[in-house]
Amino acid sequence: MYSDWMAQDIEALFAAETELLGLKLMPGQAQSLLGAYAALREMVGHDPRDPASSDAAVPDYRGVLARSELKGLRLGIARGMFERDSVASDEMRSAFDRAAEVLRGLGATINEVELPPLALYSATATLIARDEGFAIHEKTLRERPQDYGVLARDRLTIGAYIRASDLVQAMRRRRMLMDATAAAMAEVDAILLPTAPDPAPKLGEIAAYFGSERPPYMRPFNLTGQPALSLCNGFDGAGLPLSLQIVGRPFDEATVLRVGNAYERATAWRQRRPDL
Repeated sequence: MYSDWMAQDIEALFAAETELLGLKLMPGQAQSLLGAYAALREMVGHDPRDPASSDAAVPDYRGVLARSELKGLRLGIARGMFERDSVASDEMRSAFDRAAEVLRGLGATINEVELPPLALYSATATLIARDEGFAIHEKTLRERPQDYGVLARDRLTIGAYIRASDLVQAMRRRRMLMDATAAAMAEVDAILLPTAPDPAPKLGEIAAYFGSERPPYMRPFNLTGQPALSLCNGFDGAGLPLSLQIVGRPFDEATVLRVGNAYERATAWRQRRPDL
């Protein structure tokens, strides 16, 4: 693992591109909302051995999954991120719009929300993640650099060149982006976005520094520490999966699961399997 944020980026992208379901801040992927719930149930709650662990109350996730309607729920579409900042492909946008209509039909109210530019989130998250990654791996990078793959070694080594003043400024920017995101969510319960600009690439076609030119849409919420769910919402012309992202307020995994569960019940994408 490079750092928590970099790992979440990779896991969310993997879920988006393999028809699996990925829930942050839960590591890994699951085949369905029930699988995500089962894993999340074992992980949430206060750990007295971890000083960074929150003592926030744990909601009744099973009760959330028993509901299939969204009446009274307010959802916001951050359209600027995928129609201006990092323009999504036509297939990704069409699948997203269809998914939004499904959620509207289940009773949700949907409005537009405006978030800060994606480039600000992406640059801030990347700088902090590179610095954290190097701090975690510095000893083994110095002693056994040959044990790392070329890409992992290059990504991690960048962190050695980040100045302390740059990191401090990035942490300040992170706080500002967290506040701006919270303000944008003042009138909505969750935000809707695609997970990435494009459908899944073929194996071997992923660029070494994926996300640098066309940042994925999950990176902002790695930075702000918000729960986000990636789930399949269709397939492109080549049969590769497309994905919908549902983002909640901090510690509100329950709403994220509620929206995802309602969508999963109302559509048949989860039952589709590739021809082998």
